[in-house]
Amino acid sequence: MGLLLLTAVSPTVEAVVLVSLGFVATQGLAPQAAAVWPYDTYHDLRWLYVYHDSWSSFRLSP
Repeated sequence: MGLLLLTAVSPTVEAVVLVSLGFVATQGLAPQAAAVWPYDTYHDLRWLYVYHDSWSSFRLSP
């Protein structure tokens, strides 16, 4: 039961937050949030390279 919660809660929370913020096209990223290495790295890299405005705004973000 713990493994199910670990792998289901984080993608669900991410999908709910993304849709509530209006990022409907990024729903496909949510399952990769709980992926094992190295597939979880693709989740982070896709956010950095595809869904970020620019490198200058990336450096200024908290």
